[in-house]
Amino acid sequence: MPASASENQLPIIKEILRHKGNISILDIGIGWGNFGKLIKDQMPQAKIIGVEVWPKYNNYQWNYYDQVIIQDIRQCLTSLRYFDIILAIDVIEHFPKDEGAGLIKQLRAKTNNLLVSVPIIDYPQGPYAGNPYEIHRAQWKPQEMLTLGAKWLYHGQIIGLFRFNGKLSAKVKQLIRRYF
Repeated sequence: MPASASENQLPIIKEILRHKGNISILDIGIGWGNFGKLIKDQMPQAKIIGVEVWPKYNNYQWNYYDQVIIQDIRQCLTSLRYFDIILAIDVIEHFPKDEGAGLIKQLRAKTNNLLVSVPIIDYPQGPYAGNPYEIHRAQWKPQEMLTLGAKWLYHGQIIGLFRFNGKLSAKVKQLIRRYF
């Protein structure tokens, strides 16, 4: 869906607001742009870059972003710089598991604060409004995120929010190779 579950929004915004000053944020899979608006309303000085693969979601909330890149994150990530915070909110489940784990690894190299949310229950989803990118291609169990080096931030009824700090340790790299 082009918007995150409402149970997810407040914990994410609280986590972002812990950071002060002129921070840079990469928001992946912006959908309708709800997080851009929520962040700019609280932190107008934040620089927010959004990435969205489906241009038909474009609406007035995209104007809250300093830049919107219409492209698959897998194609543009290497050209992006380092960010203070990266949001992958309701994104990772849209990739096959091995690609999702690889994307997490790549994103960790671009930040010390990666926030990832995924459904923590069986939550099948097909295309939405003709968008094939909305299909859920992997079901993530909380333990799998923890195995990748995440820490729990929030456990809702549907959504789990995880934080990854810093670069991958040798132990986490080994676990990724073993399980994915």
